[in-house]
Amino acid sequence: FYVRVQNYNVFYGDDGISLQGVDSWYHWRTTEWTVENYPGVILVDPWTSFPDGHLSGQFGTLFDFIVATVAMIIGFGEPSQSQILLAALITVPALAALVAFPTFYMVRRVGGTLGGVAGIIILALAPGTFLARTTAGQFQHHVAEVLFMSVAVLAMMVALRATEEDRPIYEFSETREWDLIRRPAVYGALAGFATLLYIPSWPPGVVLVGIFGVFFVIPLSLDSVRG
Repeated sequence: FYVRVQNYNVFYGDDGISLQGVDSWYHWRTTEWTVENYPGVILVDPWTSFPDGHLSGQFGTLFDFIVATVAMIIGFGEPSQSQILLAALITVPALAALVAFPTFYMVRRVGGTLGGVAGIIILALAPGTFLARTTAGQFQHHVAEVLFMSVAVLAMMVALRATEEDRPIYEFSETREWDLIRRPAVYGALAGFATLLYIPSWPPGVVLVGIFGVFFVIPLSLDSVRG
C-alpha cells in the first residue's frame, strides 16, 4: 500500500481532480452516479452511443460499488466530489495490498511459507502492469479484477484439497451421511461464491468458469480411468 500511495498528493487537492488513464475518468462517472443513487449502480449509460445509450457489462461493476461505499463512509452518507476522489485514490492501492493475502496462501500451498513471503515481496515491488495500474491516480477496475480472481482461484484450491482429503462420493448423499460430505460441500459452495464475486468485477472474466470446467473434466476423467 505504501509503495502505491506515495504519489497521492499529486492527484488530490482543492483545485480539482486529476486522474491517470482514460478508463479512470469512465469509472469516475459510474462511481459518481452510484454515489448519487446509492446503492443502485448504473447499467445503461446514455453518454455511451449517445443519445440512445448502451448496455455493457462494464457499467455498474463491483469495483465502482466498493469505491462508492468507501466514499459514502467517508462522507457520512453525503460525500462531496473531493471525498469521492479521496475514496478512489485510497481504495485502489488498498485493494492492491489485499491481493497479498490470496497470493501468500496460494504460493504457500505449493512452495511453503518462504515461497509465500517471496510471492508477497514480488507482488509489492515488481514493476509491470499490475503496479502501474494500482498506484494512486489510477482509478481502473483492473485491481478488483486481480483481487477477486485470485480469491476465486485460492478458494477453488482449498475446495479441491478438502475434497481430496475427505473423498466424498455420491452414495453418501443417498444414504444421508451428511457428515462425510459437509466439509467439501461447504468449501465448494464458498469457491462458487468467490467465483461469482469475480464476474461482476469484470464480466468477461466469466471465461474463468470455462477454465475451471476444462480443468475439472480432465482430472475427473483421468481419475475415473484410474479407478
